[in-house]
Amino acid sequence: MYAEIWNFAKPYLVGCAFAFVIGQPVIFLTVNLLYRSLGLPFLSRHGAWHSIILGLTELALYIGALIAHKPEFIAVWLAKQHGVEQKYVYGRNAYNIFLLGNALVVLFAAFGWKVIEFAKNNAWSQVFGLAGAVIVGSVVLVLLALFSPKYPPVTAPPAKP
Repeated sequence: MYAEIWNFAKPYLVGCAFAFVIGQPVIFLTVNLLYRSLGLPFLSRHGAWHSIILGLTELALYIGALIAHKPEFIAVWLAKQHGVEQKYVYGRNAYNIFLLGNALVVLFAAFGWKVIEFAKNNAWSQVFGLAGAVIVGSVVLVLLALFSPKYPPVTAPPAKP
């Protein structure tokens, strides 16, 4: 009986582990390096830890939506999140970084879901091939963020026109 439970759960555990273990550090590094390039280091941004908790929650929700074959949930969630008036006090560049963080969460959720699908079919070579490609792409993304141009520090919210 335990073997049956393990065989059922293993693809889900592997897919979620890959998405969280690879995805969250990549998202954290990329977003924070880009915020730092705007003069907004992690500890100075109001609610930065809330963003991490929200990102982890969204990653789990999106993987679940894809497993349930309800990708429209992701669209509704993002529309709700972005449909309200954004009071992003640090300007358009910071808002773009916020959007990038959202896109990366969707990307890593799709990665986790695809790993689950491959693992359910015992296609382990595809699991590790996809993981390798995602890792290489993630390293490139983090390096791009690391070497992105620096901007003058944002000291106050931009004036409204």
